[in-house]
Amino acid sequence: MCDGCCCGTDRKHPGVDHAAIRERIDAAAVSAGGRSRVVGCVGACERSNVVIVRPAGISTDRVWVGGVLDDEIVDQLCDWIAADAVTPAPAAVAARVFSNGSTPPSVSVALSGLRS
Repeated sequence: MCDGCCCGTDRKHPGVDHAAIRERIDAAAVSAGGRSRVVGCVGACERSNVVIVRPAGISTDRVWVGGVLDDEIVDQLCDWIAADAVTPAPAAVAARVFSNGSTPPSVSVALSGLRS
């Protein structure tokens, strides 16, 4: 999860409980046998709040999701992560998926600890 210059800040998104969003995503990742990490800016500020998901069993493909700000998207994202993010993304998540070109190698979020 990005928590850089724009994502996760009250300055850009006042009234959003960023800590609660991070806790919910972390709990979903842990329930799937994974983990989550908060990282600095991932360079997609126009799409904040950004969450990058690495589905279970897939080491290279990452799904970039922007606009993770409201309960609908957080609920669907967490349900998808808890299900290992291997099925097609739910509608609200799919609508916010974007391509960032390349994934910084230091970014590993959501399901980077995979089930055996």
